Amino acid sequence: MTIRKLTSIILTMVMLVSISVITASAADFDAVIAENETIQVSASFDKTATIKFVSAETKTLALKSENLEEYGFCDLYDENEEFLESSYENLVDTDFTLVYDFEAGKTYYFDIRVFSDEELTFSISLGCAHEYTDGVCDNCGVACDHDTDGNILMMCDCGAVYSGSDIACGDTDTVEPEADKKFSVFRFIPEETGNYIFRSVSDEADPIAYLFYDSEFYTGNDDFGDSYNFVVFAELTEGETYYFITEEFNDMSYDVMLTKAVHTADDGSEHDVEYHDWYYGTCQEITYTEGIYCPECDEYIEGHLEDGYGYHEDWDYDGICDYCGESLQGESLIDIIFDFLDEFLAALQGIFDFIIELLDTVGVW
Repeated sequence: MTIRKLTSIILTMVMLVSISVITASAADFDAVIAENETIQVSASFDKTATIKFVSAETKTLALKSENLEEYGFCDLYDENEEFLESSYENLVDTDFTLVYDFEAGKTYYFDIRVFSDEELTFSISLGCAHEYTDGVCDNCGVACDHDTDGNILMMCDCGAVYSGSDIACGDTDTVEPEADKKFSVFRFIPEETGNYIFRSVSDEADPIAYLFYDSEFYTGNDDFGDSYNFVVFAELTEGETYYFITEEFNDMSYDVMLTKAVHTADDGSEHDVEYHDWYYGTCQEITYTEGIYCPECDEYIEGHLEDGYGYHEDWDYDGICDYCGESLQGESLIDIIFDFLDEFLAALQGIFDFIIELLDTVGVW
């Protein structure tokens, strides 16, 4: 490679990097929001809505979306485009909340997207991140309205009012579909620490369950074994408060029941059991669904069903299965990567050659 060609490559790369830096540093935004303001924004997965905010005071504020049809999320950046915080997604509700300690006089940017191919228009509001004592916010002095609508735990903002159901160990309850009610919530406070199972019972319904602890998603389950029922297995602590949230997609009724995670043997004794996740086999091994295992009896008492053989694996990308030695049709991943790199480098060389020719034409060389 000649010195002239090497120099042109370096100049071109510097030019490309400079363009990207200039583009990235431009503070483009779609709207401006102020404290205690609600505005309309539009976003999709491919289209980001960037919202500018200049903080007048040093305080903790919360940006919240309202009535999003699909899951939304938000990232916060400072004026130098340094990442600061991401929104809290509870994995159940489609709306997001971002809480941050803003500093007076500084400029911030909210980047908002939603998991939707289509562009959605929705509301966002920026206001006090309430912290309540006896129903009154310590930050702004506003009293809680005790409204539980829109709260995934069916709890008002200050936590004083709960509109869901309570469930005790050994209880069975029936969930009936309601047109205006997306979720059903069951609050549980264990009297002793241990493993518990919260399950659905139905031959036709297809419910899903989530377990929340301290207002955050803890675990969940859907379609346990080969059924459409859920089985949530979790270790819970005495005196703590937990919320089981259920959802059914076909507007069908189903029963839920909460029990200790034990196996009653033939002689009447109770044995502690374990939850075993899916076992994914290879092309030489059987795949098994999740299951409940009794160590003392050395058997699965529920689930752990065969789900066929697994798949071929080619971790060294030589086109041959690592387990059975079978030749895999088609190009290996490493061949595809090298083919792409060859094409990319050829295209890049063409650009460099064009620049050299252009510089020759104008008499630079």
